[in-house]
Amino acid sequence: MKDLIQSFTINTVLFGVAAVFATKAYKWIAPILFGRRKGETLPERVKRVAGDQEQDRLKQRDLNMGRERALHVRSVNVGVLFAFMVLVGTFFPRVGFPFTHEVLLAFGAYVIVGYLAGLLFKVVPAEAMAGLNWNSRLDVRLYYVWLWPLNVYKRITRNH
Repeated sequence: MKDLIQSFTINTVLFGVAAVFATKAYKWIAPILFGRRKGETLPERVKRVAGDQEQDRLKQRDLNMGRERALHVRSVNVGVLFAFMVLVGTFFPRVGFPFTHEVLLAFGAYVIVGYLAGLLFKVVPAEAMAGLNWNSRLDVRLYYVWLWPLNVYKRITRNH
């Protein structure tokens, strides 16, 4: 039974990885194969599609913001997550406060409350999310979630 579960888990993970790679390959190749404009030659099409894909990549990298602001957003996200892991994994056990599941649940509750408050008060500007993929949307949303009390306060005072 243990071998069956292990085999099923490995096959599921491999299938998921293969699906992700197939999706990426299709998204890269499909515009070249099926996105032909009238009178466009193959080299022109490849050049146009490569330019469009580069513009989309730059848009995702910059999160619909300036380059410095996008770097700040990603740095804050990574910093908060890294600080949480260091506190829970290293600092708290050394000072005698062992890691408990309540700490993890409290952090998760803070994130969920921040996410819901952000949706309720619309703290994330709609133009910030326009055209972003799910990964870039997650970056932007998390940035507003970490400081949700401040962001909600700013949103409420800005409306009055």
